[in-house]
Amino acid sequence: IIAGVSGKKVYCTRAFLNVTTAAAGGGGVVKLRDGDSGTVFLQMDANSIASYQFDFGDTGYELTTGSGLQAEVSGATTQATVLVTALGYHR
Repeated sequence: IIAGVSGKKVYCTRAFLNVTTAAAGGGGVVKLRDGDSGTVFLQMDANSIASYQFDFGDTGYELTTGSGLQAEVSGATTQATVLVTALGYHR
């Protein structure tokens, strides 16, 4: 999720992460993190099919040109498949 237009800001208010294919080989995790600073907002188990939600509040998390949120899967022999849906607004 990234603010792709110069001079515009995107505000992510909620993010939904859906593990559609579970990780195999143990230790699978899914993270939602800031793509620049690396701050982890959500870290959850990816070893089974599940849905997770993170709420940034109505003000939202500000993303500017070139900054973004990133979903990351790691820790397993075969990584999970995760579908991300985000809600928000831009100005």
